[in-house]
Amino acid sequence: MATKILTAKEKADKDRFAKRVGKILKEEREKAGLTQERLADKADFHRTYIGFIEQGVYSPNLYTLSKLAKALNIKLSQFLKSLD
Repeated sequence: MATKILTAKEKADKDRFAKRVGKILKEEREKAGLTQERLADKADFHRTYIGFIEQGVYSPNLYTLSKLAKALNIKLSQFLKSLD
């Protein structure tokens, strides 16, 4: 399957979405009283990956979000509802 080339608008939308996910992750992490390093350990990721998600550099897939939600002791559905 060929990779789709994003239009400028699609890229901007994707970037905004990644930043929104990162903002919510950071808020939930801080609410849980966790450092990036502790969250990374609990979810079995590297600390820098958590930082990149929080900065909106990376946009995690649903499996990654489910692992992060579990590590934060919240439901994935709660996290996803925050994106609305």
